[in-house]
Amino acid sequence: MLLKMAFRNIFRNKNRSILTIMAVIIGITGLLFGFSYFGGVEDLFIREGKKLTGDIRITTLDYELKEKTMDTSANVDYELLKNNLKDIKNIKYMLGRIKFGSIMYNMENDDEKAMGFGIENNDYKVLELDKYIYKGRFLDYTNEGEVVIGDKLAKNLKVDLGDEITVITSTANASMFALNYKIVGIYKYDNDRMNRGFYITLKDAQYLLDIDGRATEFAIYLKNDTKINKTKKEILNILKDKYLIKKWNEVGINQYMSQMLPVIKAIFIIILGILSGVVISNTMMMTVFERKKEMGILKAMGMSNFKINLLFLSEGIVLGLIGSLIGLIIGGSLGYYLSIYGIHFGDILENVSNNINLGTVIYTKMSWGIIINVFIIGIIIAFISTFLAILPQTKKEIVENLRN
Repeated sequence: MLLKMAFRNIFRNKNRSILTIMAVIIGITGLLFGFSYFGGVEDLFIREGKKLTGDIRITTLDYELKEKTMDTSANVDYELLKNNLKDIKNIKYMLGRIKFGSIMYNMENDDEKAMGFGIENNDYKVLELDKYIYKGRFLDYTNEGEVVIGDKLAKNLKVDLGDEITVITSTANASMFALNYKIVGIYKYDNDRMNRGFYITLKDAQYLLDIDGRATEFAIYLKNDTKINKTKKEILNILKDKYLIKKWNEVGINQYMSQMLPVIKAIFIIILGILSGVVISNTMMMTVFERKKEMGILKAMGMSNFKINLLFLSEGIVLGLIGSLIGLIIGGSLGYYLSIYGIHFGDILENVSNNINLGTVIYTKMSWGIIINVFIIGIIIAFISTFLAILPQTKKEIVENLRN
């Protein structure tokens, strides 16, 4: 009976009902977009944060101190580590890498400072370089003396595919050494700073820096990253305290970002939730205030406060349900569209980090879990808003409700 009355009241004053539904739609759309946006930011950070460090990174104990000056004397025995850890079942890839500073010259003696990376064949998959190489190809590991360079570096040096460039650097023994490389590919990341670097094979980097069989970083990628703590413990048991062993979110800027991002996400979601609640609550209060005479009449007819509360709560929940469903359709469509085409931030994110290619495009993340959570939140907000709006009115005497 009360539900039937609730539906009749909803359709009796369509303008009021539409206004309430619109408030819920705005609130739910904002919440859904907020959840999907920060889900996308989180995914991007985790994915890009792992690219250059792996799920777990192994280095010498003094590497982080020497890394700042690009001192490659802090290096590990690459083959020994591979052999020691080969029986750990959760490891997918074990990749040796060398990161070093250099000066790059072209034939006209123009020069540019550039960050160099010596990488293995499987890094092509891990770093997803196929997405970013727009000219030429990736390195051929059967050849020597090949280089893939960033778009910005190529433009500054006025070089193109097939050109030769000279890389001069300081070896692990602190002596200067230079070699010529042929450009076989040019890549372009979203992050302009990352486009000032270059890639050569690990073998070429070892020869250039005089550290044959060694690497400055040993990156481990896991089959199941949910078991990262267990795998790290296994590695520690094997290697003891001879190396610096860190998870990806314990390395450099990753450490600070992994701590800050959940806090920032929680703050924004709370703010969005409060704003959504305020919008819905204000509309509900206005609607209830307009109908206080109706409450007085219902009381005069003998309806109890409990039944009046139940009637208005039923109306609020029905309106919240309708508004939430429409809000989910609008917000979900927006989130799905942005999950494909992304949100372009231009140069805002360009200088976030030298080590992480965060890029300038963020793709939202839409899932059934997010949709269901936001739907439930919408119903709860509508219920609480309606309850808080009607409670003061139902406590009043009949005469107060009937008075203008």
